[in-house]
Amino acid sequence: MTGDGKSLRIIHLDSSTLHSSAHSFKLNNILYVPDIKRNLLSIYQFCVDNNVFVEFLPWCFLKQKLKLHGN
Repeated sequence: MTGDGKSLRIIHLDSSTLHSSAHSFKLNNILYVPDIKRNLLSIYQFCVDNNVFVEFLPWCFLKQKLKLHGN
């Protein structure tokens, strides 16, 4: 559902991998919605799927692996 309450048609669901120079990241539950003209990324889902957190700064963003207490 969009911000104005309209529903959009999802025609495909998939998964993929995003590769960087140092890591590969899982992208789960990718929705193909033909009426959306831009690619969107759920930061919450990205962080959960890859056990990371993201910090946004005015000039860049940083990704860090989560370290759980006792590990």
